[in-house]
Amino acid sequence: MLPSTAFVATRSRPTSQAVASSSATALPQPRQQSQPQQQQQQKQQPLPARPDLQGTKPSTLAPTDLTQYFEIRNYTDPGTRRNCTWMATRSAPCPAGRFCPLNATSSYTCPPGFLCLVDTAHPAYCCPGFVCEQPSRIEICPEGFYCPLGSTQAMTCGPRWLAHCPPGTSKPTRVGVLGLFALFLALALAVYAAVARSRATVQSGKEKDKADPSLLSITADTDLHAAHGQSGVESDATLNNASHISLAVPSPTVSEFMFPQSSSGLMHAHAGRSQHLLPHFSQFGLFGNGSTAALSPRSAVTEKLHTVPTAHFQVRFESLTKQLPGGKVILDVVTGELRPTKLCAIMGPSGSGKSTLLHCLAGKMHRTQGTIFLNDVEDELSRYSKCCGFVPQDDTMLRELTVFDILRHSAHMRLPSELADAEKDSRVHDMMQYLGLAHVADTIIGDERVRGISGGQRRRVNVGIELVAEPSILFLDEPTSGLDSSTSLELCTLLKRIATDRGLVVAAVIHSPSQQCFDLFDDLILLGTGGHVVFSGSRRYAMPYLRNLGFVKPKSQSDPEFFLDVLAGKIPLLWNSHFRAGDLGDYWRGFSRGEVLDLRTRACEISTLARVRDDQAEDIQRRHASPVEALVQRTPLAAAWHATTAYVDDVFDEVRQTVATLGVSDPVRRTPGPFRAFLLCAGRARRQLWPSFTTFTIDMAVHMAAGVFISIGSQTNEYLGKFPSALCDVTPFPLMPACRAPVNTLPSSGMFMAIAVFFAGVSSGANTFGLERVVYWRDVASGMPTLPYFAAKVVVDIPRIVLAGVWFCVGVMFMWPNRGPWVEILGVITALYYSAFSMGYFISTVALNSSIGVMATSASLLWALVLGGVIPSLAEVQESTSVYFPFSFLWSLSAPRYAIEAIYLSDVRGRPWEELADQSTYEPQGYSRDGYLPAIANILVIGMLWQVAALAGMKLTRRDRQK
Repeated sequence: MLPSTAFVATRSRPTSQAVASSSATALPQPRQQSQPQQQQQQKQQPLPARPDLQGTKPSTLAPTDLTQYFEIRNYTDPGTRRNCTWMATRSAPCPAGRFCPLNATSSYTCPPGFLCLVDTAHPAYCCPGFVCEQPSRIEICPEGFYCPLGSTQAMTCGPRWLAHCPPGTSKPTRVGVLGLFALFLALALAVYAAVARSRATVQSGKEKDKADPSLLSITADTDLHAAHGQSGVESDATLNNASHISLAVPSPTVSEFMFPQSSSGLMHAHAGRSQHLLPHFSQFGLFGNGSTAALSPRSAVTEKLHTVPTAHFQVRFESLTKQLPGGKVILDVVTGELRPTKLCAIMGPSGSGKSTLLHCLAGKMHRTQGTIFLNDVEDELSRYSKCCGFVPQDDTMLRELTVFDILRHSAHMRLPSELADAEKDSRVHDMMQYLGLAHVADTIIGDERVRGISGGQRRRVNVGIELVAEPSILFLDEPTSGLDSSTSLELCTLLKRIATDRGLVVAAVIHSPSQQCFDLFDDLILLGTGGHVVFSGSRRYAMPYLRNLGFVKPKSQSDPEFFLDVLAGKIPLLWNSHFRAGDLGDYWRGFSRGEVLDLRTRACEISTLARVRDDQAEDIQRRHASPVEALVQRTPLAAAWHATTAYVDDVFDEVRQTVATLGVSDPVRRTPGPFRAFLLCAGRARRQLWPSFTTFTIDMAVHMAAGVFISIGSQTNEYLGKFPSALCDVTPFPLMPACRAPVNTLPSSGMFMAIAVFFAGVSSGANTFGLERVVYWRDVASGMPTLPYFAAKVVVDIPRIVLAGVWFCVGVMFMWPNRGPWVEILGVITALYYSAFSMGYFISTVALNSSIGVMATSASLLWALVLGGVIPSLAEVQESTSVYFPFSFLWSLSAPRYAIEAIYLSDVRGRPWEELADQSTYEPQGYSRDGYLPAIANILVIGMLWQVAALAGMKLTRRDRQK
């Protein structure tokens, strides 16, 4: 029996690089035998009897000196001086291509991939750097090829510029991939430069061909003087000349509230008292005579805009109330009016419900109760979302695009489909002139990292996104926040001209405007803490109303500062020591009912009642609340259930509405259909995807670097075939399991690649939607369909996915000695990138931007490491007694698990070992011998499933932002 020490040395010895040739003299000359005679030999060939062993049983042999039975023969190639070592027997002659173990009475055929020269005691793997086309013959690996351990054919290293492979190369080092990447970057840079020159040429042509010199951009000074002179000075003159308004400062001893009592609209005080006369109070506010103004004639600039004929709305709302499931009231019976051609300011302290009122009016938030009238007809503005513009507080837009790109996309998506593209482009150019943005039309928006347009220009673009769609109503949520006083004045001047020139209803939430900005507004709605109305009507009547209440404005304060201090309770009411800011809502409700009250008596009564009401609010609410509302207020779990049911109802309402409107033309405005929307979104995504050469370079370099790192870490992973059973039969028992099993570390290579690809792909895919979710919410709220947008982004990402797969494979080529076709590896990597990008889409739709990176890392480790099928193996997972078996379906949903299998199958196909033709060889890994194409198909299907989940995530999460 072969001693264990000899077996271990032969089994584990990597055998240094060697070459054999017919002219070599290092080998002892065996008995020569012709080739036909060798081929006719049987698998087991009897060996000559050994005289020293005759009459002795093999089991009783106890050799004391191994050298009398074996010798180590070293064969050196004369050209490269590389060595190949194997163990020869001294017992008896053994022909080439066969091996003769100790104590065996026959010789055995040497399998492919092994080296069996003359007198071989047991086979050794063909030495690295050599190729053994037949076990009986060994040759040096030729120049331009590499030959890993156990090679039966040389593997090409590729062109000379890609890798230098001298004779005897065992592992390639393809340094040329770095030069290939540099060449690719040079070509990409040339393309980017050509595109930049083309754009510059087009822009210079536009500058030369600017149409109609009368279309001058409105400068800030012109806007200021024109609009301020119209609204500020004129309003003050009207106020001073009005016969029914007195601006005398009220005396602190005023004891009577002035309320309208007659049809003339005037209210008379008691004799001998000071008078502060106010106009007649309409149902919806204090507007004076003619609450609905006639539309102003359009200016020359506005006429040039070719305005789409749309209805001019007059918006009235009555008793709007918004109560949260927990019982907190945000809006408390708000009534008012928004008039066309008028600019309305909505003011109040923090938490007064200003933005909530705007969202309820625009249909972006469900209200608890209340009615909205459009042109005196009860209706909902949500039905007219395509004719209603909503400018969010933040400058929500794609920062990589230019001003023209952003405005053009909005115009083509939201203007009627009957208009030609050239007409829409003309409107965009006219709008940029109107907004004073023509000189920055081809400048990117920019952000904190990349310089773009200024903050004021960005805010005008934010308004222009809505204005270019020709809305009839324009809502703005704190448009002056974050702007300096000069820029805020420019913006308010622009809003004033928009309302006047275009006959729009314009309402804006304003936090703390300057006096100049405040004078530009026509109407005013003041909301107090708790969401109740303190004043609603024409701005010029707000100060007389508060003066009639007895408030005195300090000389150092501006009007808006004074109003906010009154609403906050910072201005005392001298004749009412019990006054609180919450009483202002009760005062306004009393005023709206036309009651004549004695302030000294009634005001104190109101304050006392209000205090009692607040103290007993919970009891009153519990007494009048429905059983469901009472339960919601008592238990958080019930509140969550109530919110869930409301969410489900909202989803089913949208589904029913979508099904009901399929194939039905939009009665409000026919905008582009799904296919046209897909093309528009694809064009925008294409311009957004490759914004700069630097971004493109970094993106590709990251994927290639990942491949290089994996190639370095995986270059030693191998599959070495099992030793012949004849040899294992005479192996010491403790070593038999190792002898009968192959050396198989290839699954680790696939696992490393899957982790790298999945992490890079998930991180890149998460940026596709994660960085622009707020833009999507704004677009879909204005009528953009979700499916065309999603499909366009996915289709535009396909070149990015393919390039990522290509450059990752180029990086892997650096040092990984792949035995299979590279095109198969490229197919696996590209398919896995597709699935990883799709998972990134899903993560970006359900996770916060701050947690996307952490979730991408966790997902990569979960699906590629834990569920990759390597540790634990698929065979272990699929065992019914395994702890993993109840969760085995997760491995079936893991794209990396199939990628690892496909990489493994592709690599082992190029290996010579006989057992690879048998399906049982693949069973320990849980693979199928012919499972490459099914694995690719499964990866693609899983990627599609992730995309469906991402689409559902886009529609089902943050639904409040999509309205």
